[in-house]
Amino acid sequence: MEHTDFQDLPIFELLEKDTFLTKPCHVYAKSYRYPKNTGGKKHRHSFYSIELILTGSCTQYINGYRYECEPGFICLFSPFDYHEYQITDTDVSAYCLSFTEDVLTQEVCGVLNNTEMPCVRVLESRELDAFLKDFQLLEQEITQAAPMYVSVVNGIVNKLVSLLLRNAADTFPHTENRKSDIRYSISYIRNHFREALSLEEIAKQFNVTQNHFCKYFKKITGITFKEYLLQLRLDHAM
Repeated sequence: MEHTDFQDLPIFELLEKDTFLTKPCHVYAKSYRYPKNTGGKKHRHSFYSIELILTGSCTQYINGYRYECEPGFICLFSPFDYHEYQITDTDVSAYCLSFTEDVLTQEVCGVLNNTEMPCVRVLESRELDAFLKDFQLLEQEITQAAPMYVSVVNGIVNKLVSLLLRNAADTFPHTENRKSDIRYSISYIRNHFREALSLEEIAKQFNVTQNHFCKYFKKITGITFKEYLLQLRLDHAM
């Protein structure tokens, strides 16, 4: 499997240009190498993505939660999950699979939209091998663009997302009282943005003052609660 050096082709370049969105197949699969002693700024994607650590170790902060990532660590991100990484002692290689919601079947979309995100797992060796084979097949199909390759690619993406969602209930970080954990608000807002949410109501939901909620929420996401809610509703409308 050929790796693209992160410094030569930063993931942020892909995120900003969204080049794969202009192609018939709204799926992009590529492996990346991240040099040691590097870090990434807090960001979110405008699409869904699955990121799998292949070699090395790093720390990721996802929606304010800290994760220690080793080979086999895999995460399914929604367009409104914020994350950043810190790499210290070793180079890290990872596989990144990006796709839009229109790739998913109605059943998978329904489960995905009612699942606490992100979906995080550590794959066992047999699972890891199976995921890698699917990633490699995805990259091959997209590159060769043989007849009906879009259907093949979409089928593989739905398979991978379904396998991750099956275990999603056991992977979300557990806290003694989620109503006092503002980090959980990102998942809560994502699942309730179609309702008439207000700053006063959401702060009350998490047993904090409005000022405290706003300050901590912006620390996690880099934007305000109102901006976040507006982006969710606009993206849903589009």
